Amino acid sequence: MVRTGSSHAPELLAPAGNREALQAALLAGADAVYLAGRAFGARAGAENFDPAGLAWARRVTRRLDRRLYVAVNTLVLEDEWAALEDHLDLLAALEVDAVIVQDLGVLSTLRRRGHGLPAHLSTQAAWDGAGGAAALTDLGVTRVVLPRETPLDEIRHLARQGPFELEVFIHGAHCY
Repeated sequence: MVRTGSSHAPELLAPAGNREALQAALLAGADAVYLAGRAFGARAGAENFDPAGLAWARRVTRRLDRRLYVAVNTLVLEDEWAALEDHLDLLAALEVDAVIVQDLGVLSTLRRRGHGLPAHLSTQAAWDGAGGAAALTDLGVTRVVLPRETPLDEIRHLARQGPFELEVFIHGAHCY
């Protein structure tokens, strides 16, 4: 992750699909972990966390002074909005460090419900810096997770010009 306009060191962020992966990431030195609840997370192959597991993850990360980001990075269907609002209320109550979001409706719902949680735009949203920065800022986005295929020169340009912190992948396969 590159912090625009900052001299801070990069943040090492690791995925945690279950309790064991979370513990391993933190023991290996991750500054932060990202994970998902049992719903609304794009990592369908991961075990993911029920509400008690999310509370446990928050206690562990807080105790170790690490950050916890929760992915809510699926497109939400019409009949899922009530469950989504309950999920967002839980994340706000847990005071997670940020919510990673793909669906702009989820960003709007976070603001409408008065949740002051920082919002990171998921790589699934495929923002490439071509526009929309003002709208994303209005929706509370503080960080953008760039698509994996973003060239290094474009990352540098966005870091100099953009209003957001940037998160970039340093490993992993292309998804297509």
